[in-house]
Amino acid sequence: MISTPLIISSGIIAFLLIICFILFQKYYDLSENYNELAMERRSGANQNKRSKFNILVSGLASIQKAGAGSAAETALREDFYQTIVDCACDLIDAKCGSLMLFDYEKEELMITAAKNITNHALLNTRIKPGEGVAGRAYQNGEAIFVAEPGKNALYADYKGMEDEQTPFIALPLKVKDRPFGVINLHLPSKDATFSEYELKFLNILVNAASSMLENINMYENVSKYYSDMADTLVRVISANDRRKGKIAKNAGEKAKRLAQELDLDEETQKNIEYAAKLCNIGRLGVDSEILHKKGKLTPAEYEELKQHTYMSYQILAPIKYFVPVAQMVLYHQEWYNGTGYPEKLSGEHIPLGARIISVVNSWEAMVSEQPYRTALSYEQAKEQLEKGSGTQFDPAIVGTFLKLEKAGWPARY
Repeated sequence: MISTPLIISSGIIAFLLIICFILFQKYYDLSENYNELAMERRSGANQNKRSKFNILVSGLASIQKAGAGSAAETALREDFYQTIVDCACDLIDAKCGSLMLFDYEKEELMITAAKNITNHALLNTRIKPGEGVAGRAYQNGEAIFVAEPGKNALYADYKGMEDEQTPFIALPLKVKDRPFGVINLHLPSKDATFSEYELKFLNILVNAASSMLENINMYENVSKYYSDMADTLVRVISANDRRKGKIAKNAGEKAKRLAQELDLDEETQKNIEYAAKLCNIGRLGVDSEILHKKGKLTPAEYEELKQHTYMSYQILAPIKYFVPVAQMVLYHQEWYNGTGYPEKLSGEHIPLGARIISVVNSWEAMVSEQPYRTALSYEQAKEQLEKGSGTQFDPAIVGTFLKLEKAGWPARY
């Protein structure tokens, strides 16, 4: 079996290296030298400083972990936003806070995560650039501290101001000096204030969150690019063989839904969808007379047809993003009992994605008209799939597939 190389995002590595550099630089900025720090070790101020530093390190780790998860699964995005707010609040002992991101369509800041904010404020706060404290911080790209919110004109229209009268700070989230959101934090009491190191640590945390959010946006843009690429390749398949183009589209949709039903993660679902759509792209390199032959293939013709899995692999594997997809495509003609091709793998030695595609693609081929026969009915296709269960197909996948087929492929909520 061809193994999939481990792919590590260079953006994430660079991000972690930058954070490590900043952490150590800021850590040593806290004191002039090690000896002075040792002399102050017993002081209450320095103990608090060390405690805050530990909170910062823990917060950065939490943000990185949550961000990495949400990049792969959009369902985890809200958890990531909430992690940013919680970590920022923990760092300065803030009793409440919120994260606002800019909606470019509506041209306003909206709360995406919050801690101890009233539902009224959560649902109704919409701020234009330049409006209020958060809007001004966003527009100018600079933090704004309000010592007495009740006496500040910029804070007058804040939806929750009657509940929040403690000192307040709004810090813009920026990448390359371009703001895209704001973090708002309230100190625990009216007479509370920030220490210099708390502000330093808070800025480090906000910068880290900004970088991670930008990495996620870049990941989404890359993901969309490759999704569009996959659709383009399907159109190429369709242009060569309209029947196969239709099968590819249907197979992709069903394969993804089947992967959802099997509780596979979002990235794997996406890869399986791509693989189901593109598993026959290698047929472009097979003689068209063989593909459209109405009679039985000769042994030599069948051997040439079998090469399409490897040709599909060769087309997809050089594209880094499609390496996992290429693996599934290469083995989608393996049989569960080990009599398939190209390597006669069996059982769970066949990649799960390939086993899913085998079932879905075979079904779509059976219920579609072929050069050598008419389309099978639902009952005929069902009989063939059940007949191949345990020999050609993974029995568990066949069972789940037929359950969904019978139910009409309902959306999963």
